[in-house]
Amino acid sequence: MNTQIPESIGQEVIAALRQSGDKTPLRDTQETIPGGVSETLLLKTDLNVYFLKWNEKPWFGTFTNEAFQLSLLRQTNTVTVPVVIGFAEAEQGQPAWMLQEWAGTTTQDDAELRLGRKLGQRIAELHAATSNTAPGYGYVERNEDGSTQLPTQDWASFLYEAHLRHHIERARKENRWTTERNQRVDRLVEQLPNLLAGVRRAPTLLHGDLHSGNIRLAQNGEPVLVDPWLFYGDREIEIVSTFLSGDFPPTFYASYNEIFPLEPDFQDRVDLYKLVWLLSGLYYSSEASSGEDNAIADPILAHYVG
Repeated sequence: MNTQIPESIGQEVIAALRQSGDKTPLRDTQETIPGGVSETLLLKTDLNVYFLKWNEKPWFGTFTNEAFQLSLLRQTNTVTVPVVIGFAEAEQGQPAWMLQEWAGTTTQDDAELRLGRKLGQRIAELHAATSNTAPGYGYVERNEDGSTQLPTQDWASFLYEAHLRHHIERARKENRWTTERNQRVDRLVEQLPNLLAGVRRAPTLLHGDLHSGNIRLAQNGEPVLVDPWLFYGDREIEIVSTFLSGDFPPTFYASYNEIFPLEPDFQDRVDLYKLVWLLSGLYYSSEASSGEDNAIADPILAHYVG
């Protein structure tokens, strides 16, 4: 694994450090735990520790959107996110890169502190502060011209278009699913508006990828949210996403409900939202290899649509 800053971006990265006020020497670079689609390093100076990531072939605007979304989260004054020192998109053979202050650790030993009571409070505060502040449901991304995507008023339509349609179409094109699953998915899509009807909800700013790997623990004991995939949606789908890994302790949910209680019939929709997350991921798995997700998703499909 590379433990040096790529030469093509080295000067820009160091310049960003200097412009941030850290003019001390770069003392060390260390590899980090592999993960995600970007290469990463820890940079250590006399003043601080920084996190550098770069990507040779990113999607357009990858780091521009990440910086924009981290800024939006910070502006809510509810959750802690990394400070972005600098970033640049790929151009003329130079990789895209982003430099942040190091957000902290993520280990099993600190799981209760990272994922427990304080995180539940912060996520509840984020959801409460942003509930019904958007004109509709939609992703928070900047287009090439700097504009953002237009929202929709219909939650079921957004859920299908944003979370399901692409994966369903690709899975069918590549013959990844059985005929029985395809038929059940068709019935689910048809019934989705009715299954989600009659619920009191409002567009709420969601982290969008809330799993334990995206929560760090700062030295002051504050949980830090990284790698957002922001969208305005029903907060229930964010809470259900935390059920899938089983990493979040009961204190997370107890403290969340103390601040921003979920609807009394929330449990009625838990399996449905689990299914949405699982179907989004099952595109990437073949019938032979998807294993546990198949074992969870197919019975839920059968329950809802027969």
